[in-house]
Amino acid sequence: GVGVAEEALAKEFELVQNATYTDPSDQSTWFYYRWLLGKCPHHPSMSCILVKKSAIFVVFKQPVLVNPLVVSIGSSILSCPQLDWPECLWEIPIPDDIVAKLSADTDHMIHIKCHGQEVGVAFPTGEEVSENWWIADSVFMENPTATSKDRLRLELESCQELRQLEPDNKWCLLTTHYLMLAVDPVKYQSDVEEILLKLVQVDLYRRGYYKDLLSKFRVEQTLRRALSRDHLTKDKSLDLSGKSLARLHYTELMMLFASVSLSKNELTHLPKGVEHFHCVRSLVLDQNYLETLSCWNGNGSGPGRGLAGLSSLRSLSVKGNKLATFDAVCEGLKDSCVEELWLEGNPVCALAGLEEALVAAMPRLKALDGRTVQRAV
Repeated sequence: GVGVAEEALAKEFELVQNATYTDPSDQSTWFYYRWLLGKCPHHPSMSCILVKKSAIFVVFKQPVLVNPLVVSIGSSILSCPQLDWPECLWEIPIPDDIVAKLSADTDHMIHIKCHGQEVGVAFPTGEEVSENWWIADSVFMENPTATSKDRLRLELESCQELRQLEPDNKWCLLTTHYLMLAVDPVKYQSDVEEILLKLVQVDLYRRGYYKDLLSKFRVEQTLRRALSRDHLTKDKSLDLSGKSLARLHYTELMMLFASVSLSKNELTHLPKGVEHFHCVRSLVLDQNYLETLSCWNGNGSGPGRGLAGLSSLRSLSVKGNKLATFDAVCEGLKDSCVEELWLEGNPVCALAGLEEALVAAMPRLKALDGRTVQRAV
């Protein structure tokens, strides 16, 4: 569409500022304010790429429905999936006949093009290399609005002034939070957390929404540090423990890590998107509120593969949760690749026959709570 002239936009912002000061509780003014800030339309942009021997995984910075990719290996163009709903993570299978042609002693580059971005990632060859990856300089959308940074800073100063006069006004708090994220989420990290915690207190009917925003923000800030190229090259672990997470966001960006800790949070079920943990070998979910290890698809289509679908996962710790029955544990881990399982501190540990049930459900299980499991010869 046609953008609004800067001069006209400035007049509208001045009008809205006058209205917010006149009646800070008028929600219609704040809705118009958010609309003025707007959102900038973006072409699909890639955050990271993971290449395994059977498939290529591409993560976009926003959900994408219509295929924007051209993926090639040599002269072969790979087919991309047709999705029914927008997704951030796209999986492109590599056909068996193409894999068979890739020589172990020859470098083969996979080329991925997307709206001006072009990335080359080497196909993993040999026994020692199971995957290769690429990551963008920034994995998040850094320009979420069509408004200039100078204008955003001016609006933030105005909201900060109003906030001093109306410290408990939820609309002012929420808009200030939004502006801080748009201007510089790293610089305003502590301020954003303070505002969201304040909103939990002053707007009890929407406290779950604000806690979810806080969970999302804390995950984003941790990923900003952990997904830098320098850090990821040296350390493929992700520590999200003790962050009061009620929900896990950005699971698609966690596919590159070998170790993930989610202990001491407020998770009541397996995180939606846990099936994205394609490289995770060790997963820690201690001291949450898990009642089952089964996973449901986010689209409501029924049970998902969840942990059982993670071919790299070898160690799982779920100590100190609320797992109380054999089914709560075994259904989610049936035929999984898990070799070491830590369950102590769950009600299910008091039931007779637990080890036998786990051995029957998990063909690769070798150790339970640090003890070697016994299998019938």
